[in-house]
Amino acid sequence: MVDNQLYKTDSRISGIQESKNITEHVLSVCLNIFKKYFEGKDYSLFSWGGVARREMGPFSDLDLIILSKRPSKRKIELFKKEVQYLLPSHRLDILEVYTIRELQRLAQIDGTDRQALLFLRKEYGYHNTKMAEKIRKDSRNNLREIFHICANLEFAYPNMFNDRNIKFGEGRIKYYGFVHLLANYIKSDFDIYSTVDAFEYLSVNRFLDEKIVKKAIESFDVLLGIRNSLQRVAKKEVYVLEEELIGGVVKDLMITKEELFLSLRDNKKFALLLYDSLKKIALDMACEELDPQDVNYLYDVFLESSKKVCLKDSVLNRGEICRVVAAYATNDSKLLDSLALHNPYDWYVLYGIANNTSVKAKTLWRLICYSDDSKAQELYTDFAWRNIYLYIAKNPVASRDIRKYICNYPKARPMDVEAALKGLK
Repeated sequence: MVDNQLYKTDSRISGIQESKNITEHVLSVCLNIFKKYFEGKDYSLFSWGGVARREMGPFSDLDLIILSKRPSKRKIELFKKEVQYLLPSHRLDILEVYTIRELQRLAQIDGTDRQALLFLRKEYGYHNTKMAEKIRKDSRNNLREIFHICANLEFAYPNMFNDRNIKFGEGRIKYYGFVHLLANYIKSDFDIYSTVDAFEYLSVNRFLDEKIVKKAIESFDVLLGIRNSLQRVAKKEVYVLEEELIGGVVKDLMITKEELFLSLRDNKKFALLLYDSLKKIALDMACEELDPQDVNYLYDVFLESSKKVCLKDSVLNRGEICRVVAAYATNDSKLLDSLALHNPYDWYVLYGIANNTSVKAKTLWRLICYSDDSKAQELYTDFAWRNIYLYIAKNPVASRDIRKYICNYPKARPMDVEAALKGLK
């Protein structure tokens, strides 16, 4: 249970309304350009991520999807160039597939894109959101998504990011975003777009206490305010409070350095306790959906007193959700190798292995260079597999040869190459 008296927000730091204003301005520009190229045609514009939630920062990515039965790559490129020209502060992250069939395929094999499609928000056009509704009602696979995120928050992020990372650090923005996934799972037939809406839905339906939700929204407001200030000072999309940026941030927020770190410390305490409450909601959901043995496994892994339990080879015979969680939670490199060997087509399991710092370099090689299996080859060179490359590049276990391979990989994105080069230095 979260202590009502634990956390006091700093009312001088606020980001929710500012983020909403930024997003609405950016969208108005995008919509004008979209209408210029696609008005009256078979095209629709959808948003996802921070755009759909209306939670963009001053330099956040611009997350968009264009749908069409017969997409014109030329016109889409013109749209992208004009958006980037008029909104140079926001990197355009447009999902590079444009038909409903392609998007449905991605939703089945790639968790990153499944979340994007799960929270699609229609901004303009002629297509409806039936595809997103269909994905939203797929309860078993969405429960897998919930525990995939749980495993990231609990086992991956704490090893990869420190407390100064405002997005991924323990108790930071990603922990509040988890409530968005939970609320949409519970209310699968209703659009809950923003993090604030998600908290309020859980409050109204008595999943969380009203006072706790009020504090959660206030603390989320503070984190977005700090994130927005950090990006204003850095003049780019950053999330880490580097030492050289702190002076500018406290000046921008008109607080002292001590007040900034006190706020972040208290925010973390509250957010981790809040996450424990959210995690129990997720485990209760699992009781209704999964085999009792799988439910017991998840309770064993996620309860503090027994995190080391049940991470043995027997998990290979458990359901997919248990195998996904094990890929993140285990520190047994042999088990990780077995999971990779037995799940060559499962994005979720392989993504967990890519993020696990106990993995051996030879296992990571298997994730990017699957030469003996034509189906795996097709997937591993597919657009949908790109984020596995990114997190292998970020994993400190990755060898120099692996990083060089990613740098030279024809489909590698700039961020993949950047992560690989950083590890080569």
